[in-house]
Amino acid sequence: MYPWSGWLETSIFLNKVTEWMNLRALFITGRKIKKGTSMKHKYCIFILTAISLLLLTGCGESSKKENVWDPPIEGLTWGMSSEEVKKIYPFIDETAEKDGTFWVTLEDKIQVYGISMEVSMSFFESKELMLGLQNMTLKCPEEHIGKLEKELEKRFKDTADPTTDEYGWISWVTGEVISDYYTAEQLKEAYTKRLGEEYMSAHSDYYNGYIAGLPRSYLASYQLKYKGEDSGFMEINGVRLAEMKYLFGEDWKIIR
Repeated sequence: MYPWSGWLETSIFLNKVTEWMNLRALFITGRKIKKGTSMKHKYCIFILTAISLLLLTGCGESSKKENVWDPPIEGLTWGMSSEEVKKIYPFIDETAEKDGTFWVTLEDKIQVYGISMEVSMSFFESKELMLGLQNMTLKCPEEHIGKLEKELEKRFKDTADPTTDEYGWISWVTGEVISDYYTAEQLKEAYTKRLGEEYMSAHSDYYNGYIAGLPRSYLASYQLKYKGEDSGFMEINGVRLAEMKYLFGEDWKIIR
């Protein structure tokens, strides 16, 4: 092999890179790299471009970091409407309750942590309030309860410590409560903005008491029945996250 063959291959490679960088330069600055630019200069431009792309990629990934309190099912977030969910996961067996709450069961079992589970979920959708998806229950086969518990421990290891009770439940609950973010006055103002002063005045007996206690509420929880009767039953509560999203918008706060 000739002593300059390595340099020649590098030169060819950098020329190809320069063509690509010209496209990048046009996109970023509106100008191409000048002809006659030295190989050393081209190499420096290549390194700087590569570094900038890595930084941009890193920023994009960090901004999409998962919120551990979201539903564990791909494509779902608290506050989604039933119609939005149905387009992704068809459901059956709608069971209506009072005041706009209803439960549905997905047609097919869903893979969660590699475990096939039956899934039901509840929505709150009324003429006045559209809180959307707020609760979820999953049924894990008994033989996979140990695996599910380990996966949940990994999910919350940096977020919440588990607690257990005498009835065979293990729970993870947000350390934050709503008062860590909003006062009762701010919550009342947000509800009034959403529902209108006339509606709030007509239902003041209910909303005054409800909003007074709301700041003490935790934001979300995961609970697993790991032993005893009904073992394998998991309940995920996202009511308050759906409510905060409804009151303050999509990006109200990404909690720890």
